[in-house]
Amino acid sequence: MTQTDRPSTKSDAVRPCRFRVRARAEAVIVLTTLLALACASHDGSAEASSSSSTSAVTASNDSSGGSGGSGGSGSAADANTTGNAAGGSGGAADTNTTGNAAGGSGGAADTDTTGNAAGGTGGTTVINAEACGHVAAADAKVDHSAQGHIVVLGSSTAEGKNAKDPENAWVARYTKHVTAEFPNFVVDNLAVGGFNTYRIQATDYVPPEGRPTPRPESNITAALALAPDAIIVNLPNNDQAEGFTLVEQMDNYERVAQLASDAGVLLWIATPQPRNFSEAAQLQDLMDARDAITDRFSPHAIDFWTNIANPDGTIQAAYHSGDNVHLNDAGHGVLAEMVISCAIPQVILTSEH
Repeated sequence: MTQTDRPSTKSDAVRPCRFRVRARAEAVIVLTTLLALACASHDGSAEASSSSSTSAVTASNDSSGGSGGSGGSGSAADANTTGNAAGGSGGAADTNTTGNAAGGSGGAADTDTTGNAAGGTGGTTVINAEACGHVAAADAKVDHSAQGHIVVLGSSTAEGKNAKDPENAWVARYTKHVTAEFPNFVVDNLAVGGFNTYRIQATDYVPPEGRPTPRPESNITAALALAPDAIIVNLPNNDQAEGFTLVEQMDNYERVAQLASDAGVLLWIATPQPRNFSEAAQLQDLMDARDAITDRFSPHAIDFWTNIANPDGTIQAAYHSGDNVHLNDAGHGVLAEMVISCAIPQVILTSEH
């Protein structure tokens, strides 16, 4: 899907500086050069101090709704940037960045990223504009009374492990959001703690010797038996903990993806999540899997890494539950926001599948 082009506006907030020059003829060239430099400096300072960030060329700022909480505000900064809001507030910063919010608050930063929040917890969200395929779908007019069905496969994070309040687990938050926006949608959660990519394989799959067998009640076979429109897979890092190779993991994902495709079911795969492994090799394995999943499954790869991981692959303190493995309530909130950003119901209702 391609992002809808938006009209551009050229700001006239900064008027060109003008000087009257009286100089001797032999000094004209020198003075002209100095004045040009002074003018450029003046313009640059005015642009940098503009609080509304509307002085950049081709930047636009849109809001929809009105009073009484039905509207919102959006702000954009720097060149080629768009900020939009509906029922909330969204902000975007830096070149080629889009920020959107619906029913919540979301912000985006950094080049070529998109941030969207819908009924989420807010905060800074950095989402690859290529990921999720949500940009066009989120803006599409869809029938909110339509029926739809989403199934989640995964392990302890999707099961809600270490969320102090079960309602704060990411799947619970996501379900609440989806059913509020689309009352006739159903979200089923088949996640089981300890699962890895072998556990979700088809029931008739025979794994290599020494590898786990599929779990028929919570695998791809069980998910497809529910006749969903879409499946989300969230397997954070148990494969790396058990020493499975990247080739094994990707082969397992490929089999699941093929079965979903054959059944006409849309599939989203979440990247691994950070974990406080003590071995540098395991942390590198996580990052390798993150990159492989993003490369293979975009635009249906969900970024469960960027907002919660330290540069070394461990969990940021703000999102760490304390067991070196799982996220706290705030971390679950970030994951929910990321999935919401993918606008999966909208993609379902605007796709032929």
